[in-house]
Amino acid sequence: MNTEKKSISSMAACSVVYVEKYDNGILSGRIVNYCLEEPVLFHGMGDFAIMMDRIYDFLGLERPDSLPVSFLGQEKSWNDGFVLRDKPDDGCQDTWIGRESYIALFVIHTRYRYHSSWQGSIAWPEKSMEKPYNSVLDCIRLMTEAVEYETEQKQKKGEPV
Repeated sequence: MNTEKKSISSMAACSVVYVEKYDNGILSGRIVNYCLEEPVLFHGMGDFAIMMDRIYDFLGLERPDSLPVSFLGQEKSWNDGFVLRDKPDDGCQDTWIGRESYIALFVIHTRYRYHSSWQGSIAWPEKSMEKPYNSVLDCIRLMTEAVEYETEQKQKKGEPV
């Protein structure tokens, strides 16, 4: 593996998720990754999981356990118009800030992609909390639980959600 691909893979493993809308149990927002020029939008947690997996595939975050699964027996490139930054480095931290309106912000660090799932940690910086997760479902559950909690707290205070 060349050094360039290795550095992109290590940076690809960390994304910031802005949950901007919570409507009837459906979370929507954007995924920001150091390596990508533009945020990736998602609507619903199924879409979130698919988009994160496509980002990981596009950026080359290794999946040592298996090849992508397809009913059609062919691999399809799921880049969805993703564009790499010219120089993905620590200077890209501006992508982590500047979102004015969001319900919750999460920093997702995926350490492994085994057994067709992810394992890593998810941080909720506003509450100074970080939890490990062992699957995509764990990650989604933690995010949903946090957003439901935040929404409930804002409603109790009479703040707009």
